Amino acid sequence: MEQYTTPTSLPQRQTPLGRPGEALEEPSAAGEPTRAELLVAIHGARVALEGKIETVAVEVNLLQTDLHKVSEKVKVAEGAIVYLQTEHAHRALTAPPRPGTPQRAIIACLLNYKDRDCILQTARETDWAVFENRKISIFPDYTNKVQSSQKGFLEVKAKLRAMNIRYMLLYPARLKVISGGKS
Repeated sequence: MEQYTTPTSLPQRQTPLGRPGEALEEPSAAGEPTRAELLVAIHGARVALEGKIETVAVEVNLLQTDLHKVSEKVKVAEGAIVYLQTEHAHRALTAPPRPGTPQRAIIACLLNYKDRDCILQTARETDWAVFENRKISIFPDYTNKVQSSQKGFLEVKAKLRAMNIRYMLLYPARLKVISGGKS
């Protein structure tokens, strides 16, 4: 059985994101991403023991290896590096799962917004359904408030898809419709 060690701590970087645990929703004046915009939810990471703090760090480290393998198979933007450099990561704050049910998602706060976008783009463009015999999905981790406001567009998005009209759902909850090359 392979031995995995927890990743070494990354050098502290000065960021305008505030302290861990602070809920920053408004963009900063300098145009820097907020802490909420850097969060991703990772579903289906390698199975490890629930309840052990070090297993989340190990899983994030293993997922980083998986992302490198996927990035070799997927054409990503020129000069883009798919690298999961996290400020912190933890399991979703819900009740531990029962045996036989999926594990809780890993919530990771990434250090680099460009890497976050590249990872999310790679996740969208790649068949993540089966990767090394497990399903891995990566999504932006939005607050309940943002998720509920985005749900208001479900019917409109379904109608646009039925009419083959392209659209984008922008953060936090704006719908951009693209028709005939114009938006």
